[in-house]
Amino acid sequence: MFLTNSNYLNRDNLIDEQWLCRLAYLSGIFSRVNELNLSLQGVNNSVFHLYDKISAFKRKLRVMQQQIEKQNANMFPSLCNFIEENNLSVKADMISDIKKHLTSTFECL
Repeated sequence: MFLTNSNYLNRDNLIDEQWLCRLAYLSGIFSRVNELNLSLQGVNNSVFHLYDKISAFKRKLRVMQQQIEKQNANMFPSLCNFIEENNLSVKADMISDIKKHLTSTFECL
């Protein structure tokens, strides 16, 4: 990548596989949150319909958490692809970080 050869402040992160795994995870979870956000917008949504969408998202978060505990990253395509393309495994500290993030996201809803 072009930034790895420059004096870019965070260039070391661009070659750190664990940091890139976390970035891939965040890309996936933010994509899901954005999808939820877009689905909640609009004039013809009732409170009941919105509640159902948020409840469904909470259930998805639980499933994501269960899958990541089993070291299954299939719920996060960017992370899964990065892991497969680079022949990596998901490390325990990353699983712990993802679980904590999913738990805190779930509690915020």
